[in-house]
Amino acid sequence: MDIDQKIIDILERCTVDDDELNIQDYLAVNLDIVSYLIDKECVSEILNNKGDVIYKDDIKIGDHISLKLSPYKLSVLGYYISFEAFILNNKLHVPAEFYIKEFDFLSTSSNSPKPFSIQKYEAIIKLIEALESISEVSSNVIDIKNLFIVNKDTNMLVVAIDYVSKDIEQCDIDFSIIEDLCDTFTNHNNEKKMLFVNELINFLMPVEETLRFEFLISNIRIYYSHCLQSYEYYIRNFSFNKFKLELDNATLDYSRKIQSVINDAQSKLIAIPAAFVLACATIDFTNINSLKNILLIGSLYVFSLLIDIFIRNQHSALKMIQCDIKSYQDTFMSGNTLNEEASISFRRVNKELKHQKGRLLLIRIIAWAIPIFFSFVLLFFINIKTLLITILASFINV
Repeated sequence: MDIDQKIIDILERCTVDDDELNIQDYLAVNLDIVSYLIDKECVSEILNNKGDVIYKDDIKIGDHISLKLSPYKLSVLGYYISFEAFILNNKLHVPAEFYIKEFDFLSTSSNSPKPFSIQKYEAIIKLIEALESISEVSSNVIDIKNLFIVNKDTNMLVVAIDYVSKDIEQCDIDFSIIEDLCDTFTNHNNEKKMLFVNELINFLMPVEETLRFEFLISNIRIYYSHCLQSYEYYIRNFSFNKFKLELDNATLDYSRKIQSVINDAQSKLIAIPAAFVLACATIDFTNINSLKNILLIGSLYVFSLLIDIFIRNQHSALKMIQCDIKSYQDTFMSGNTLNEEASISFRRVNKELKHQKGRLLLIRIIAWAIPIFFSFVLLFFINIKTLLITILASFINV
């Protein structure tokens, strides 16, 4: 362990240049550490204080030398310059002992606080091991492990375990979620495990194969939410897909009921434009004060009243449908919160309900507008006739 700490002390003086690590003006006070690094092929070049290349046997205690180190060879010994290099070499398992210069973190040191990125990395490794436990078979292709996950319907999902340090640093990991997923996948509770596997396949199947694992860890909360919903409805003898099917059928049924309120009345509502045309054709403008015109206007008011009663009945039907929708919607409430899938569906139904109420209001306005319009027309012509008679009488008297 002493020699490990001495290597860490050396690495603290390193500067990174492309793929090499440079240590300038190093005082060789301990030849054992330099010899160890040379023997492990971690040193690619040694320079004296004049810049000349020298070899292991040329180094003496007290010499000032410069070293070029190989990051790859150091990583074999468990020393990593960056978190990115560490992830690149340890995607499937956490090494027993390692040091990351970027975090100045030694895994075996009790005095080194564990960086949050390392905590997330360890949680993701547990998730990978849990996914391996539910996979039927696995294979390695160019250092990438592929897991083949199959459900009871023989749907097969291929998950390529490929990610980089940025994926870990940017993802929002909830450690309790990872723990519950791992417990479920490694548990023998067949029902819950089966539901979680089915949701995993449904969740990742639309995603490109090489991006599935990255997508999963980035959206782990959404996936876990789907799992909980599926399990919750399974307990109530529903699977998540069956719940969606039932909800979609109910939404379609309510939409049909709402639309039928006006569709069933089309034969009656066609009388509104017919009444307007009939009134235009029947009104006697030559004898504006005739009983015929008065009876016509009165008939139009009776007609509008009947249409209004009919529309009120249709409006009452919509209210009953609305109460039925509200009652059904309450069955999906959890506390004061509505399930997300149900919320989307009911929003669509309520929007159609609002539109249908608006249409009924428009029909009602049109129905009453017809007799009111003809009343104003009749009054207008009566006033015009009276005015003309008055003007004529004044001219005669003159």
